Formats: sequence, C-alpha cells, structure tokens
Amino acid sequence: MLHNGLTETARTEAMKCSEFRRWLQAQGAEFKAAKGSHFKVYLNGKATIFADHGSKEMHEGLRKSIIKQLGLKD
Repeated sequence: MLHNGLTETARTEAMKCSEFRRWLQAQGAEFKAAKGSHFKVYLNGKATIFADHGSKEMHEGLRKSIIKQLGLKD
C-alpha cells in the first residue's frame, strides 16, 4: 500500500482527479503543462492528455481510458 492509502493498481471505485494524478506519478508518469487545467502525461514512450480538476471525481471510463492509453494495468 502506498502512503496515501492507494494500492499499486488503480482503485475501481470513484477516484478524485488529484488521487489519480498521484497514482500516475507513483507509476513513473511525467506531467507537462498544457492548456488550463490540462496536462500532457508521458509514460513508457506513450502520451495522453489528463484534465486535473482537483477534488472532483473522475468518471470511471475516463480513468480506464487513460490507463489503457499509457499501457498500464487496471
């Protein structure tokens, strides 16, 4: 278990954007600022866009899509 209570895999219940961003960082993802609250996320030669809206909960489909685009396991 990580220091913030998350396990090595992303949780399946609702997750806040800020929690998901911390989880991605723990996986080794790098964030580069894009427009507004959006970031380009890079991991293992793959990239995607992530909108970090802090304490708002992410939709499950978006979370799974980002995980798939970065080649991570859910």
